[in-house]
Amino acid sequence: MNHCYRLVFNKSTQVWQVVSEIAKSHSKSVAVVLLPLLGLFSQSYAWAEPAGNALPTGGQVVSGQSAITQNGNQLNIVQGSQKSIINWQSYNIGSNAEVNYIQNNANAISLNRVITGDPSAIFGKLNANGQVWLINPNGVLFGKGAQVNVGGLLASTLNIADDDFLGGKYQFTGSNGSVINLGAITASQGGYVAMLAPEVRNEGVISAMQGTVALAAGNAITLDFNGNG
Repeated sequence: MNHCYRLVFNKSTQVWQVVSEIAKSHSKSVAVVLLPLLGLFSQSYAWAEPAGNALPTGGQVVSGQSAITQNGNQLNIVQGSQKSIINWQSYNIGSNAEVNYIQNNANAISLNRVITGDPSAIFGKLNANGQVWLINPNGVLFGKGAQVNVGGLLASTLNIADDDFLGGKYQFTGSNGSVINLGAITASQGGYVAMLAPEVRNEGVISAMQGTVALAAGNAITLDFNGNG
């Protein structure tokens, strides 16, 4: 079975298309499926819910400009560059906690990578006026009660090299983790929600008004925002 895909943004239809990397030479493609469930699990999933006030910890800015400040159960990341990379020791949001990204504009992207062995559990609020990418090879769960309101969201267990991200080469590979949504995820008008992992499940609500929802189960995935293949 082929597990290598390219997600190409089609400017004429304003949607992503899924193109098999193996079948690419035959120029065959299918429109991305916008359904509440895409990808089947071979095993059950169980994440421990984090403490109610849990927030991401150990954030280190490795590229770009971002200032991280905490005030009680609220974490604010003020991003001063169009792209920023932050490596975290853990990335959890408890049911009573809130993480806010304040970015220059809707096109700004904050890449957040967990570099330890713990999965991420989001049960609280995640807000951003721009785009947030969360990468954790160990798994990402948006639990029941999670409220995500962003310009764009990418949640992935597949990793991307820093140089590729900064250079606009969005190639993701590796990991056996899962991305699961049981909460409510909303992208702003014209925005997107992308979930990339070998196993992907949506049992919550995902909304992107006049935008795109792409749930792709695979081991190697490329995002092409320019639509040039």
